Amino acid sequence: MSTCVRRAVHRTVISIIALAAFTGVSVAAAQAPAPPPSAKCAKANKRVASQEKWVASAKAALERTEKASTTCTTKPVCDRFAIKIRESQERQTKREARLATLKAAAAKACATP
Repeated sequence: MSTCVRRAVHRTVISIIALAAFTGVSVAAAQAPAPPPSAKCAKANKRVASQEKWVASAKAALERTEKASTTCTTKPVCDRFAIKIRESQERQTKREARLATLKAAAAKACATP
C-alpha cells in the first residue's frame, strides 16, 4: 500500500470518527441536563452522609467491645464491658433514629418541585 493511499485512508477514518463524535455531542446537548442539586439538598445529603459514617463506626466499635467482653476474666471488668455495651447500644439507637429523620428531610429537600 502506498503512502498516499495510507494517508487518504487515515484521513477518512479520522473524519468518520470526528463526525461520530460531533453527532454524539449534538445528541447529548439536545437532551436537557439534570439541574444541579440545590444548596439545601446538598447540605442535607452531607448531613446524612456524616450521620451514616458515624453509625457505621459506632457499629464497628460495638462489635469490638462485644468481642472483647467475651474474654473478660473478673466480674468488675465484665460489668464495665456490660455497661459500655448497653450505653453504646442506646446511643446507636438514637443515632439511627436521627439518621432516619435526616434521610426523610433530605428526600424532602431534594424532591423536584
